Amino acid sequence: MFIPSKSNSMKTCVLIAHLLLFFSTAISQRIIRDISFNEDQFTANANVRCVAIQNDQKILFFGDCSFYNGKYLPYGGRLLRDGTIDGDFAAPALNGRVDAIAIQPWDQKIIIGGSFTTINGLSRRGIARLNTDGSLDITFDPGTGISGSSGGDLRIWSIAIKDAMIPAKRRIIAGGQFQQFNGFNTGTDGGLVQLLENGSRDALYNPKVEQGPVYKIYLDRNNKLLIGGEFWYIGGAFKLRIARLNEDGTLDTGFSSGTGFAGPSASVTAIAVTADDKVLIGGYFQQFNGITRRGLAKLNTDGSPDISFNAGAGFQNGGSVYDYATEVRSILAMADGSAIIAGNFTRYNGMACNNIVMLRNNGTVATDSTFDAGFNEWVMDVKLQDYLPGEKRIIVAGFFDSYQGQKQGAVMRLFAPVVLNKYFVKAKAVQQGNKVRVTWATDAVSKAADVFIERSTDGSRFDIVCHKTLVEFATSANGFVYHEPVPAADMLYYRVIIRDKETYQASSVTVLHLNTSVKVSVFPNPFVNKIIVRANSIKNGACTLELYDINGRLIKSKRCVASNENIEQVFNLPELLLGSFVLRITDDSGTLLWLGKLQRGS
Repeated sequence: MFIPSKSNSMKTCVLIAHLLLFFSTAISQRIIRDISFNEDQFTANANVRCVAIQNDQKILFFGDCSFYNGKYLPYGGRLLRDGTIDGDFAAPALNGRVDAIAIQPWDQKIIIGGSFTTINGLSRRGIARLNTDGSLDITFDPGTGISGSSGGDLRIWSIAIKDAMIPAKRRIIAGGQFQQFNGFNTGTDGGLVQLLENGSRDALYNPKVEQGPVYKIYLDRNNKLLIGGEFWYIGGAFKLRIARLNEDGTLDTGFSSGTGFAGPSASVTAIAVTADDKVLIGGYFQQFNGITRRGLAKLNTDGSPDISFNAGAGFQNGGSVYDYATEVRSILAMADGSAIIAGNFTRYNGMACNNIVMLRNNGTVATDSTFDAGFNEWVMDVKLQDYLPGEKRIIVAGFFDSYQGQKQGAVMRLFAPVVLNKYFVKAKAVQQGNKVRVTWATDAVSKAADVFIERSTDGSRFDIVCHKTLVEFATSANGFVYHEPVPAADMLYYRVIIRDKETYQASSVTVLHLNTSVKVSVFPNPFVNKIIVRANSIKNGACTLELYDINGRLIKSKRCVASNENIEQVFNLPELLLGSFVLRITDDSGTLLWLGKLQRGS
């Protein structure tokens, strides 16, 4: 196994970034563990319950774990984007576990919720805000916090942030199992509260959740709040396990879930909204509105069941659909309607899938994107990380310590470019005379979405060169167009970022070669056991050939010395399996001369 050391880990990351550019159009892909994450070292020792990704792509992780890669980090901390511990983050001293994290978009401060009652020796019952360095933000004061629960399991289970252009309208919403917040009665066992930015309760927002906890809240693009849990009533109205609230906290009567979710000890623990505004609901239940839906259901925007989505036999664990441990805990909805579903299960609709599965928008398994043996224990949270230019990775946290039989701990990163490309716009850059022409297509939900054109000369550090709304860009037959004068560089990287109220899309990176003095040809393609490389104008006297597989593993490298600045080299290769590879050619100054995908043929 290729294991990157500290000295070559950065090089490995850049190489994997290049690999991703060329494998984004693969037809079928086995989703594998990213061995560059935390340098393939052990991560959290146990029970990571929630993760969040900051704007700088650092990873917050919390739960009831106590160690990460051998370092004592009680209840969690922060990782650098490569999965190593962030030494600049002073993890708070908590006296109880964390179940929920949310990041304030306007300043990146961190809201945490759980069963703790003190932080760094100060009283903070159930909810607190941390500064970006991990210290307690004392300007956020929830008073006596949460209290009162006949069930005895007093905690905040879920947090949502209501962003706004006007600071006075920013809100923090928390749901869980409590009866009071700072002395105010919020309901019976099913607490839901909206807070001002300073931590005090918003007195104008007062839904009463009765007879059961709130496990999951989700703020949709219309600022309406979907809430799920074990409750029976909202403000006296029968709403079994699911409801939607208006922005002012009143019950949204346009969302009618009928008899709701039913079954022994039924609960809703996961909510996600799809690209077409339909709602995916996960948890432990047997029926929704009288229709068999074991663990997963899809709802129309009015709360009625989407009958085009059929989960069949649904989720099972230990061979029984009635096993109380069977549960969906996290849903990651993709822009094409597919979704990654994670939790505690061993089968979906009769198909083996250990704790994670990818489904199409009709509920069938996406067999072209497989997690194979999956995880050995519960998956609690799944997020996307924009770690490499134009590409995302899957960050997974839970109670597991191995994926596909490979042990690494309770936080892992998975590598799945073919799956995640469904989430991105497509972009292309070409040179036309003295200008660069960037074109892209997108399924963005709003023409008023913000569009950022980003450019890089090294494929790593990107600068924004243009920012306008989508409708302000010129259009072509294939989408949208941006022009700029050709910058002074041998190679340029472009990507397009689109941000809408509830949507973030990033295109794959498109590479534009401007240095035409060096001509490189590589053939045959497909190859069998050798390739031939021809190049001219090699100013630095030599070049290096490197062949990599899809996982970033170096297969073979060879240094070639030029004769009169020309190279014609036969590159003999070991016996390789059928599939795709990447050849990278650099000169002795480190300048990239050629980068391309090769296919091993028969």
